[in-house]
Amino acid sequence: MGLAGLGVSAYEQYGPVTIEQNTTFEGQEFGGLTREEARSKLVDWQKTHLDSVLTIKTEKFDLGETVTLAEAGVELDIEATVRSMPVHGAVRAIVASRQEQESTTIAPIYRVEKAPVEAWSALVKEKRPEVSPARAYFESGRVTTKQEVATWDLDDSGVDKAILDAVKGDQIVRLPLKGAAPRVSDAQLAEIKTVVSEFTTRFNAGQVARCANIKRASEIIDGVVLLPGETWSFNDRVEKRTAARGFQTAGVYVSGRHDFDIGGGICQVSTTLYNAVLLGDFKVKSRSPHSLPVPYVPLGRDAAVSFPQPDFSFENNTNHAIAISANYSPGQLTFRILGPSKSPYEMEFTSQHLGSWSNGVKYITDASLGYGEERVEDRGGAGQKVKTTRIVRQNGEIVRRDDLGISTYSGGPRIVARNPNARPPQAPEGSTTAPTGTPVEQSSPPNSSD
Repeated sequence: MGLAGLGVSAYEQYGPVTIEQNTTFEGQEFGGLTREEARSKLVDWQKTHLDSVLTIKTEKFDLGETVTLAEAGVELDIEATVRSMPVHGAVRAIVASRQEQESTTIAPIYRVEKAPVEAWSALVKEKRPEVSPARAYFESGRVTTKQEVATWDLDDSGVDKAILDAVKGDQIVRLPLKGAAPRVSDAQLAEIKTVVSEFTTRFNAGQVARCANIKRASEIIDGVVLLPGETWSFNDRVEKRTAARGFQTAGVYVSGRHDFDIGGGICQVSTTLYNAVLLGDFKVKSRSPHSLPVPYVPLGRDAAVSFPQPDFSFENNTNHAIAISANYSPGQLTFRILGPSKSPYEMEFTSQHLGSWSNGVKYITDASLGYGEERVEDRGGAGQKVKTTRIVRQNGEIVRRDDLGISTYSGGPRIVARNPNARPPQAPEGSTTAPTGTPVEQSSPPNSSD
């Protein structure tokens, strides 16, 4: 008896270890298999089941993509799955085979070997909604604001868990996202609630192309929010003026001459904003005068722009957020600087005329003109120099005087075309009357001041 007991004990200890009867995995019977046999069977099962499809989504926006488990980097963790199966020794296996056993169902245990993080990160960037910056406008007599919609990126650290949750659950991989911190917080945006300063200029509503350019540039600028210490640049914001971006050919000033170019007229936009900035007591960083005076503001109060230079820029030199609001209507443009409160200052501007000079007449040759004929190609303009001062008052008392610098308008010569090689007409044979020159004809290009 003793030897028999020892033999049974040894067989139980050193005999084959098998999986308990009535153990199933995904509908397949694994009872009675050794662990090695179970591993082999799981390898075969995995080959045909990793092509199951997962749908990729986010909680914020749709991606419209599907992948297989294999493409998602999913593998069956064979060792962990085998270890989860109940086993018994050889003797207990014999006893169990003669008894009715309760069934045990084993679920697959998956692991993520290598998730396609880079591909999914690129997919998120491709599909994510466009970033919507904070905006502030002046509409119907009041300030309205639009909160910022920040961008989204894939949160790499949570991808593996999202995949495993999908495999165990509804087969939907809900990719985790991380949002960038907004540039303008809701609290900063809420500070913008009134008009700090404003300025209006007027123009000829009949100049269609010029009006279109003024409107287009104003639309691009309208609503921009500046944080404390930020510098705003006209050329950085409006960028290069092209037909593809909605700008048209209109009159401009070029080195003291009247000419035409894409975007003509937008200097009225920069000039109008410049004056609103001056009235709000913000810090001007760069500003240049035109080569000729403009008709819509006094001398010394204009701000010429061209891409890439000259530029107009200013700094939000306050401790709170501000915004630029533009309002265009046919024949009129208004810029408002929006912020927490109206400027406490009253502004007065004075101009000291420092001198002027004539640029003379420049003659060019046109062989098509007859003797004594002349045609004005460009009316030019006299050069002028002025010094502008801003007088700042609060409650009627002068707080300070700001030197806004010297503006030099170089002007340009009057350009006249003629034909010095033209011969005078010959008097008819027998005539005693001397020929006279053809009356001078003069014409000027349209007023195309930018």
